[in-house]
Amino acid sequence: MGQSTEQYGDRLFTHDNAEERARLDSLALAVSGFTYQALASLDVPTGRRLLDVGGGTGVVAEHLAAMHPGAETVCVDRSTALMRDGAGYTPLEADVCDLAVWDRLGTFGLVHSRNLLMHLRQRDVLFDRMVDAVAPGGWLVVADLVDAPDLMRSLAYRAVFAQFRRYMEGELGTSMTYGTGHAQRLHDAGLTSIGVSYNALVVGPGEHGAGFMARSLRHLWPDMVAKGYARAGGADEVIAYLEAGRDWDTAMGFVTAWGRKV
Repeated sequence: MGQSTEQYGDRLFTHDNAEERARLDSLALAVSGFTYQALASLDVPTGRRLLDVGGGTGVVAEHLAAMHPGAETVCVDRSTALMRDGAGYTPLEADVCDLAVWDRLGTFGLVHSRNLLMHLRQRDVLFDRMVDAVAPGGWLVVADLVDAPDLMRSLAYRAVFAQFRRYMEGELGTSMTYGTGHAQRLHDAGLTSIGVSYNALVVGPGEHGAGFMARSLRHLWPDMVAKGYARAGGADEVIAYLEAGRDWDTAMGFVTAWGRKV
């Protein structure tokens, strides 16, 4: 295990992977209810532009466009391959880690990101740029998945997830704890009317969080084995546990925080 400079989406989790759409869809189904509840609580200035950063499949941008039909909604991601045509928003293919992109974007009445900052090595810089992109009176909403080992009932799942976390942190620069500081980060940036919600991806009959984690493990495990983070077949029992739909458990935590710029 050497020092990696690979970024999330360079090689793993690319939108070129045939399974990536299903993985992201399962995550969206697991957390979008939490996202939409938070967004519905905000009095976004009428007619202001809206921005979804790292929007992936465009599902949140589509929801924002439907909520605010008179506003321009922009969805920026390094790949727009999974975004749907005619969904009411403007897709923009750009690397948000390229700070010159932010000079072109301008300002917005709402800036939102979900499960993005946790994966970026330049996460603090990007957070500051998102704050800058919020117009006075507008809102910044940030959300990320977080590790919640004390909530995981299955000891086997807890052990496999610990290997998964070490790999994600060591090879891709992901932080499984960054989201826990979102509310404080908004406060320190001078935002007001701050709110935060703590939710969870759930394992259980018909729950989509389990499918997301099972697909993630299937995708990453061969590379984890190749790089010495895990052994071949070491996740088989846990993947079966996640996919069986017989047991209730917690897959991961999910933190959403929001604040208003004065």
